[in-house]
Amino acid sequence: MLGPLQLWTGTAWTGIRAAQPRLVLAVLLVESGQTVTTDRLVDELWERRQPRTATSTVQVYVMRLRRMLEGSPVKLVTRGHGYQLLAEDGAVDASLFERGAERGRRSLAAGKTGHGVGQLTEALGLWRGRPFADVPFSHMVAAAAERLEQLRLTVIEDRFSGALDLGRHAEVIDELAELVRAYPFQERLHGLLMTALYRCGRRAEAVVAYHRARDTLVAELGLEPGPELRRLHQAILTDGAELATPAETVRLGQQVARVRPSTDDARFPDDVAGFVGRDAQLALLDAVADRGTTVIAIDGMAGVGKTALAVHWCHRARTRFPDGRLYVNLGGYGSEPPPRSAEIPGRLLRSLGEPENELPTDAGGRAARCRELLVGRRAVVLLDDVHDADQVRPLLTDVPGCVFVVTSRAPLRLFHQGRTTRIQLDVLSPTEAGRLLEHMVGVLRVDAEPEAAAKLARACRYLPLALRIAAVDMAGLPGRAIADYTRDLVVRAQL
Repeated sequence: MLGPLQLWTGTAWTGIRAAQPRLVLAVLLVESGQTVTTDRLVDELWERRQPRTATSTVQVYVMRLRRMLEGSPVKLVTRGHGYQLLAEDGAVDASLFERGAERGRRSLAAGKTGHGVGQLTEALGLWRGRPFADVPFSHMVAAAAERLEQLRLTVIEDRFSGALDLGRHAEVIDELAELVRAYPFQERLHGLLMTALYRCGRRAEAVVAYHRARDTLVAELGLEPGPELRRLHQAILTDGAELATPAETVRLGQQVARVRPSTDDARFPDDVAGFVGRDAQLALLDAVADRGTTVIAIDGMAGVGKTALAVHWCHRARTRFPDGRLYVNLGGYGSEPPPRSAEIPGRLLRSLGEPENELPTDAGGRAARCRELLVGRRAVVLLDDVHDADQVRPLLTDVPGCVFVVTSRAPLRLFHQGRTTRIQLDVLSPTEAGRLLEHMVGVLRVDAEPEAAAKLARACRYLPLALRIAAVDMAGLPGRAIADYTRDLVVRAQL
């Protein structure tokens, strides 16, 4: 999955020659372990002009794929009116990557920085290019590819952050400079490069790197750098003590005490650049938080912007939660089976800085420990991409001052002492979609082709994720007309 779609025959890697069978396999991989109906596959293959033989054609594609998968650790089985892909442990590179990334992050959180950096480096070594690089366009596959790309970028950032903590600033400068050129809008990468330059004694170059980042953000997006990058710039100008290489431990007399991370988890996602719309939902979030609501559940279809809304509100409401923000991605609809409810308290405890060897062994003890650590704090906990209510119900305790925000594709029954609010998220309005395109590709460009911009928004079904993917593509093609891009997008969608 992490590059052109390929299968292992037992002796060599091979591709799938025909484009549509590749798309069928890609959709089944995205929904690995779930039953995908024939109607769903037909919709993905032929969004609009569906041939009369569509169902039988899908059956032929499935038969061919089964033959190709014979003897492999991946099985394609029939389930009712659909199909299910069953993959053995370690059979899919994307699953191995996500698992390795999670292990590396756990090691970093536990203070095992060298081990964590090695694990993240190994996980990144699985990549061969853009996910599903040779698969025809599909909204489902494009959304999955974008999620994997974003995760890869976060893992890259975590790896370099760990390398800097180990004092390897001189080793990583060239790689960071190349990544900044490749991802000019990622403020964390700019910050890592600035830190590496400063620690190498290249303070002036670190300041220049900040101004380059600012110039790019202002010129391309019309945005000033965020508060974290501005604070880092100020620290460089004043030789701030926080720029020293962090110590893993501090010695107090004869006792060694572990330095634990603050509750405001450094891995909480960055705010969404160019977030637009959702005014009614943001106002409702503010209102229910003020009323003392303990649990806020946000649900909606894939790509509709549930995580973006939750992350943006958590950043916007930061002053309401001075004791921090916590984030746990439960991967409820990823390629791996969703974690059991017993595993979730452990993930939250790691985010709270609890060492692995000090975690209670039973699920009840872990949930109780979470409550102990949250009592007396005003914090927000974002439980993202939940598969079902049973996953998170043990955690949703009534802690005064704390709010749990839960996102899921499915409506969740999270009745909790009458203090639960549900927000059902729909696609953007045409006006909001237009504002998002203006933020992403520039007002002048949209104003020059308003009808083409409106057609692009319709082609993306007003889904924020699909619009952002299209906008990022167009940002890399500044001389191309929106109408031309939209026409090609519609053609690819019909192939």
